[in-house]
Amino acid sequence: MKKRILPLILAILMAVTLLAACADESTPATTDGDTPAAPPSDDVTVLTMWSFVETHLEYFYRAADLWNAANPDRQVYIDGQHVPWGQIWENLQMALTVGEGAPDLIDIEIGQAEMYLNVPPGHVPLLPQNDALAPYLPYLVMARVDPYTAHGNIYGVCYHIGAVMMFYNQSLFDEAGLDWREIVTWDDFIAMGQLMKERTGAYMVNLDSNLFGWHPLVAQQHFQYVSEDGQPRLDSPEAIRALQLMHDMIYVYEIARVMPGYELDSEEHYAAFNNGNHASLWAPAWFLERFPRVMPDLQGNLAVGPLPVFEAGNNRSSSAGGTMTAVTNQVAPENAELALDFVAFAKGNREAAMMQWTLLGFDPIRWDIFEDPAMLAPSPAVDFFGVEFAQMFFDLLFEIQAETGSIDEMRPHSFHIREHIIQHVMPATIRANDMSPAEALAEAQEILERELD
Repeated sequence: MKKRILPLILAILMAVTLLAACADESTPATTDGDTPAAPPSDDVTVLTMWSFVETHLEYFYRAADLWNAANPDRQVYIDGQHVPWGQIWENLQMALTVGEGAPDLIDIEIGQAEMYLNVPPGHVPLLPQNDALAPYLPYLVMARVDPYTAHGNIYGVCYHIGAVMMFYNQSLFDEAGLDWREIVTWDDFIAMGQLMKERTGAYMVNLDSNLFGWHPLVAQQHFQYVSEDGQPRLDSPEAIRALQLMHDMIYVYEIARVMPGYELDSEEHYAAFNNGNHASLWAPAWFLERFPRVMPDLQGNLAVGPLPVFEAGNNRSSSAGGTMTAVTNQVAPENAELALDFVAFAKGNREAAMMQWTLLGFDPIRWDIFEDPAMLAPSPAVDFFGVEFAQMFFDLLFEIQAETGSIDEMRPHSFHIREHIIQHVMPATIRANDMSPAEALAEAQEILERELD
C-alpha cells in the first residue's frame, strides 16, 4: 500500500489545495437540484460522505429518510460531497496518509478497492461491517459482497449486481426487420450486424478501449487473466479469443466502430447511442442509470437480452464494475456504530434496496425483491424504460443468475495489470490496429512478468 499512496511530504504540501478543491463540491448534489433539509436539532448525527456519482448521494439522502423514520432515537443527516473521478482518489489517499480529512462514509469503486483491502491485516483504513450487515446477509447476492471482503471482514456492499447484458435499440431492429432474440452466439451477432448495417446504415455496436467490453468476454469463458498469486495470464487462448472478437468486429466484419470518446461513460458515446448510430451495446446493468439522464430519446425504446456466447457452456453474463460504500477509520469513535448500522441499512434493508432499481435503475443486490410487484409499479425507472422492459429485465436476472461470471479484481497486482492493458494493449489493438491481439497480449505478458518478478 505504501507504494500506492502519495508520499507523506507531497501529501502535506497538497493538502490545502486538494481539500479546498473538494470543499468547492461540498453542497450536496441531487438529481433534481434540491438539497437535504438542514439537521433539525443537535440530536441528529451528521455523517460526511464523498461520492464520485451524484445519484449515489441522492440515494443516500433518501436512505437517511427511511432510516430516520425507523429510528427516531438515532437520527442521521448526510452531508454529501460530489468529488469528481480522479480527484476523489487523490483526496482520499492524501487524507489517509496524513491521518485526517477523510469523510465518515466513502464510495470506493471496485477497481480502486484493491489498494485499500489487499494490504496486511490491521492496515485496512476502513471499519468492518460484519456485525451491522448480519441481519441482511441472507438476502444479499454475495457476489456483490465478496469483492469487498478481506481478512475475514466485510468492508462494504455494492449498489448493484452489475450483471452485463445486451441492450438493444428496438426501433433500429424494427426498421431492419430483424429480431435480436434470434441471437445466441457471437457468430449470430456478427451475421445480424452485417444485415443491420446493410439495411439501416447503423453499426451493430460501438466498442470501448477500456475493459468493460473485454472483461465480460473473458469471464464468460470461465477464465481469470490474473492468477491467484497475482501473475498475468494474458497470452492465454481465452484472453486472445476475447480481444480477437472485438478487433474483428471493427476491422474484419466492419459491424462495429471504436466507441466515440473511447469509453462507455463518455459524452460522445452517450450521444452516439442516443442518436441511433449503433443498434446495441453490452454493458453492466448499472449503465441503465445513464439512459434517463443523458439519452432521453431512447425512452421506452430499449430491449434487453443475455450476452451471446462463443460456444455452449459459456456464461451468458458477467458482473462488472461496482462501488462499495465504506466507513473510514477517521469517523468519530462515538459515531462509528451508528455509521456502520446506517450504511448496512442503506444497502441491505428491503425498502432501501428497492431504490437501487426504482431510483437508480440498477439491478438490486437483494435477490428476494426481483419478483416483488412494487418493482413494476410507477417509479423513475419504470416511467422511463416501461413495464415491459422492467419485466424482461427481472426475468433475465433470474434466468442468468447461474450463468454470471466475473473477473476477480482483488487479486494481487490486478490494478497494475489492468492499467497496463488499458494504456498499451487496447490502444494498439482496438484504437489503432497497430498490433494483432495475440501480439499485443504476448508483449504485455512479457513486460508484466519482468515488472512483477
